[in-house]
Parts: sequence; C-alpha cells; structure tokens
Amino acid sequence: MKFGISRALILLLLSHLVCVRALFLQDEEANNTTNVTHNGTKKPRVFVVVVQTHATQGWCRLILSAKLSNVEIVTIAMGGLYSHVKRPRWVLKFLEKQNASDEDIVIHLDGSDIIVSDREKYENAVEYFMQNTAENEEKFSGEDIVKEKHISPIMFMTTSECYAPQLDLLMNSDHKEHVQRCY
Repeated sequence: MKFGISRALILLLLSHLVCVRALFLQDEEANNTTNVTHNGTKKPRVFVVVVQTHATQGWCRLILSAKLSNVEIVTIAMGGLYSHVKRPRWVLKFLEKQNASDEDIVIHLDGSDIIVSDREKYENAVEYFMQNTAENEEKFSGEDIVKEKHISPIMFMTTSECYAPQLDLLMNSDHKEHVQRCY
C-alpha cells in the first residue's frame, strides 16, 4: 500500500499555513492602496477590506486566493465580538484611520465565501468602476444613473447568486447547480 499526499491535502495544508501567517500579520494597516486615475482627476486609493472577527476556513481561503492572485486585502476587527451593527462602524473607523477621502474606493468583501481568482480581472473591474461613476459629489446625478450614463457609486452585490462552492473545493459533489449562476 502506497501512501501519497493528495493535491487537496497539500492545498489544505498550504491554506492553513497562509492562514496562520496571516493571523500574525493582520494589523489593519492598508498597504494595499492602489493609485489609479479616476476620470483623469486625483488618484484615489483602493482599499480592499474584509471584516472578520476570527479565522475560519472561508477567510483562510480568501486570504490564500488573494495572495496567489497578488491582491492585498486588509482584515479588520480580528478578535472582536461580531455584530451586524458593528460591521459598518468598524469599516468607517478603519477608513478614518487611513484618512480616506470621498474619492477613494472601498471594496468591502464578505470573509466567508469569497475567493479572488485573477488580478487582471480585479484591476479591470476597478478601472471600469472608476470610468463609469461620477468622480465626485458635484458631478453625481441620479438621472445619469437611471439613463445608464453612470453606474451607482455604491454597489451591494455584483453577481447574481454566484458563490464559491466551498464543499467542491474539498471534495467532489454531485450538486453543481450553483456553478451555472457564476457565468
């Protein structure tokens, strides 16, 4: 009988190591700010933020996938007592600490069911958002959004019920209905 290490086990081990390392490195410092031109004006910073009060498999997967995709994510509230009411406060406190301006872009992720798959797609999405939103409050127009000249400066969900198939990452499953929603 041969004993071999499967790819899934190696991935789980790697994920665990990255997760443990990330726990020690999470200091709520935003080293992930990206400077890109917003409609030819000031260069806003891009903050990719996740609120996570403790390490979970989903959060570890997010951190690992972000590292592999070269997208830096700031985890805030690690060790805190979670509540839905506190979540926006933690984000606002973080942004105040970073001296964020109204022109900066915040990408707020859920820490349990998101994976980052491609740096180029991430950059393209940020660029698309910046080219299609009003660059400041003076240029914002609800009418332009209705006429689809601009997109809303606040987005709550960008996909229709697409989620990372957590179970499929660990073992083969016959339930693949959700995968079709992601394309």
